[in-house]
Amino acid sequence: MDETLSYKAHIETVINKAMRTYGWLSRNLTTRDRQVVVKVYKTLIRPTLEYASSVWSPSRVGMNDRLEKVQKKITKLVARNAGSYSDRLRTLKLPSLRWRRNYLDLLKVFQVVHGDQKFRKQLFTLSAEITDSNLRRHRLAIYKNKVHTDLLKHHFTNRMVDQWNALPEELLDIPGVKFKLFKTKLKVHLLSHDSPYD
Repeated sequence: MDETLSYKAHIETVINKAMRTYGWLSRNLTTRDRQVVVKVYKTLIRPTLEYASSVWSPSRVGMNDRLEKVQKKITKLVARNAGSYSDRLRTLKLPSLRWRRNYLDLLKVFQVVHGDQKFRKQLFTLSAEITDSNLRRHRLAIYKNKVHTDLLKHHFTNRMVDQWNALPEELLDIPGVKFKLFKTKLKVHLLSHDSPYD
């Protein structure tokens, strides 16, 4: 975070690091087999583009596009003739990075809500702790604070509240110790409601 409370410089660093790895990959990987290249991408490049993204996830379209550009290059490397970027993602079964960041954010909320309660209370207040009326929400619904700045609006603790509260109760009834089960069911739920390729 810089003096203006922006993560732009950090995101640029992330993009540059990923592009250097992409350059190395395109020069040194002799095969263009889709499965091999995608596996190497998921192992060496995508983690760089996603590490701690719940903290710095960009809200501006320009920065989102800059991050997505790295994955676009990978898809062109092995599926150039598959059509548009969305078509290439579908062909390679690669979700967009924006979709992935949303998915990772929801996983992080689950971990926080089911983790150390002292820490959870520093980040989130459950609606049940504020009022007895649940407004047709699940028992782990998070109270959404009113904010007046874009900085707070797009901060992790605020931007994920609506999506978390909209999750079905049966998904949230999964105990915190069964994180892998939640992870699997969340992916199925998100895939059924939102295309990861658009």
